[in-house]
Amino acid sequence: MRLQYLPIKISSMPDSFRISLAGIRLRFTVHYNSVGDFYTATIADSGGNTILSHRPFVYGADLLAGVVDDRLPKGVHIIPLDIAGVQSFCNKATFMKDVFPFIFLEGSL
Repeated sequence: MRLQYLPIKISSMPDSFRISLAGIRLRFTVHYNSVGDFYTATIADSGGNTILSHRPFVYGADLLAGVVDDRLPKGVHIIPLDIAGVQSFCNKATFMKDVFPFIFLEGSL
């Protein structure tokens, strides 16, 4: 199984990109919060309507957990992880270097 993760460019914050997840086209905008040293995601549908705003990336936690919205794909999980198991935080020192927001489909966890 090939692991996939969100293609975030931390060198150009805020970073905005479109991606298809389980056949649904979404726009992600990622921001860095320098006061709290964390990254957030805003997700919009293909029409530009915001689905969720400034949701933080938390190590080991599903970005989409608890969000109920028919515009989001069913059975998709986005979980920031370090597959080497060295890091356990999602911050400027680790995000998109050791810790990546991996995309998992239902049944692959």
